[in-house]
Amino acid sequence: MNNEISYEKLEKEKIDTRPADKLPEFKDIEDRNKKLNKDADKRSVLDSIDRPIRPLVMELNRIGLRTSFSCCGYSYVGEEEPKSHSKWTQVAFYNTNPEVYKLLEDAIKNTLWSIHANESSSDNELFLVFRYEPICWNKCDNLSEAIHDYELKLHAIAMLTIALRKIPTASDQSVLRDGNETRKRFYGEEWMIEPKQPVTIIWKKVEKPK
Repeated sequence: MNNEISYEKLEKEKIDTRPADKLPEFKDIEDRNKKLNKDADKRSVLDSIDRPIRPLVMELNRIGLRTSFSCCGYSYVGEEEPKSHSKWTQVAFYNTNPEVYKLLEDAIKNTLWSIHANESSSDNELFLVFRYEPICWNKCDNLSEAIHDYELKLHAIAMLTIALRKIPTASDQSVLRDGNETRKRFYGEEWMIEPKQPVTIIWKKVEKPK
């Protein structure tokens, strides 16, 4: 199964980025994994990309930097999958285009985004991470996720997405693959999450400025 979808269609999807009132509860990790793995052979990798960070993931692939995993860093209304979230907003990717990688480095200068090597990866995977220390009023309501925490993450995602849209399209199309695919091959059955199916994205051409 290899779906094709146009970037324009993805852009038309309604995005609801309100934080969820409650985090989903699961009796144990086995129950959660059963829900995550249900119909994995019939679902696409897009189902595993958090909706708020999906535009950024799309742009990274469009400019030629192949992604593998991502997390928006907060819970939100209408979550596609029953999963928890990383404390930090992040995208795992590969430096598959050194020239474009330099442009990404330029785009995150003087921001709270940074790039780190994934020391647990066997294939030179990198992490693009937005990290900040919440200021005191973010936690004044004694919740684990205060209302303003998600706003800063959402803004960081949006601003970097806008910056990357100025970079030319690397090719007419590219294939998005689930990072669980490589993990499953490497770790075998001990890796608990089944990979979703790849998707071929047909890109809208962005030309290099003259």
